[in-house]
Amino acid sequence: MTSKIVGLWQVDKVEVGDEEMTPIARWVDFEKDNSQKSGNGWSHHSIGTWNLDPKSNALAIVNTNGYADDFGPFQVSITQNQMEWTRIEEGMDVRVFLSKVEEIPTAPADLLLGVWDFEEITENGKVKTAEYDPNGNRYLFIRWDKAFNVRNSPEGGKSGIYQVHGHRHELF
Repeated sequence: MTSKIVGLWQVDKVEVGDEEMTPIARWVDFEKDNSQKSGNGWSHHSIGTWNLDPKSNALAIVNTNGYADDFGPFQVSITQNQMEWTRIEEGMDVRVFLSKVEEIPTAPADLLLGVWDFEEITENGKVKTAEYDPNGNRYLFIRWDKAFNVRNSPEGGKSGIYQVHGHRHELF
């Protein structure tokens, strides 16, 4: 079974007790040399090692750049290109469902990156495009470093920082 775990896996669903708590575009990549990396969408944020005990099917994942996992290994079952992890965390059953994939999953927030042109600007239900963008050259730049810039607005440029919600399709 150890060789079956090698590869890129997408987290399809996470159940904690009676709740679903699936993170958006979560993935983990298990290498043959027992190294692993993981992230959400285009953000790669965890690295470390993994070990799958062939007798007990217990999967231990250690992230060397994060917090220690106090809950112990997951019990693993693999069928074809599907994998399920189970364990108890704080008295609750945790089930993680994964599928083998060829590419890192894209999060909706990843698709926002880049320069966006304003097609229509509304305020209180009224179209105000001519007022806010009289020359048709106002744009929004969503940057990879969680910053944004609005250019050519009547008030001049504006900048700020945005945050992506990890479990819902929200940007704030």
